[in-house]
Amino acid sequence: MKFRPALAMTGLVVLGLVAQPAIPGPAPMLKLYVLNSLSDDMNVIDVQTSKILRTVKVGKEPHGLASPSAQDVLYVSNEAENSLTTVDTRTDEVKDKFMGLGNRPNEIEVTPDGRFVYIPVVADGKYEVFDTLKKSIIARLDTDGMPHNVV
Repeated sequence: MKFRPALAMTGLVVLGLVAQPAIPGPAPMLKLYVLNSLSDDMNVIDVQTSKILRTVKVGKEPHGLASPSAQDVLYVSNEAENSLTTVDTRTDEVKDKFMGLGNRPNEIEVTPDGRFVYIPVVADGKYEVFDTLKKSIIARLDTDGMPHNVV
């Protein structure tokens, strides 16, 4: 369990480096988001100091996270409550939570433009497509197994 969050978090740290402003000024803070999968929260860590900046309540048993290219929002799937939480990465506060996903959403992926979140739903054997503008599931794709990851 510890290996999976580390992989997901590494991608966000690298994305944070890309977000530095082109004009001179203070560099943005690089943050690492770590899901606490046996809890209901995630830690926001300052990469420079390795200190926890904040703990954010996102939902029961957070399992997957993804961010679009703009890095302005973070999507978190919550396995125990079948929900998707959105977190504003500037304030690290929950913006919204969407209930009604299939049973046990797992690792997720978001399109670079942030329009769609792809959610594998293990217990239902489906992939769900969440439209971030309509704020709803727009498709459920059957599989012959138990989907866990999205690439």
